Amino acid sequence: MLERDGLDRSRPVTVGLNLTIVANAAKGKEMYLADGGINADAASDISGSTAQANGDAPAGEAVQMPDMSQMDSTMFNQMTMMIGTGMNLSADGEEADRVTSPLLDAVDIAGYNYASGRYPLEGEAHPDRIVVGSETFPQDIPVNWAMVEQYPYLIGDFMWTAWDYLGEVGLGAWSYTEDTMSFEKPYPWLLGGAGVIDITGHGDGGALLAKAVWGEK
Repeated sequence: MLERDGLDRSRPVTVGLNLTIVANAAKGKEMYLADGGINADAASDISGSTAQANGDAPAGEAVQMPDMSQMDSTMFNQMTMMIGTGMNLSADGEEADRVTSPLLDAVDIAGYNYASGRYPLEGEAHPDRIVVGSETFPQDIPVNWAMVEQYPYLIGDFMWTAWDYLGEVGLGAWSYTEDTMSFEKPYPWLLGGAGVIDITGHGDGGALLAKAVWGEK
């Protein structure tokens, strides 16, 4: 475990780690570029694993990513669905486990971003590891929460994102006019648009789904 001299030892240390992105970076395929853009080749690799698993693309065939400069909100949401599923699949692999274990084993609680496919594996692969879903998709909450209740080493699951926020403008927002079709929306857009609870505190369908899963009225 990490040395924590001077820290409150009653408070566990955790980290939210995207296993697939870290594993790809270890192979020289960083997902995010220094200028803030997305490496389309790395994203294509992740999406490709999804398409191949679903039978939508032959094994070994690359999936062409859209031009990020021309991406609209519909294209982004479709890409995110592919990448999100692909990250879950890729995180199950031995390489992702090997690359990330030194860090995850150094903290008290291992946080997994979009790696819920590993939840059932960890009881045998890492019997001493405590796991939390530090970032997952709202639509996955029924399956993920069932695993939280099933596996004692899995202590919770956090969706991204619960409450909407300022920044990453228009990340999850729908738009219908040509001037707002970019990945990041221009002013006067201010919010990310990805929260299941909007900035005024009103929930959408994702919030209602979570309440149903948790048995809350």
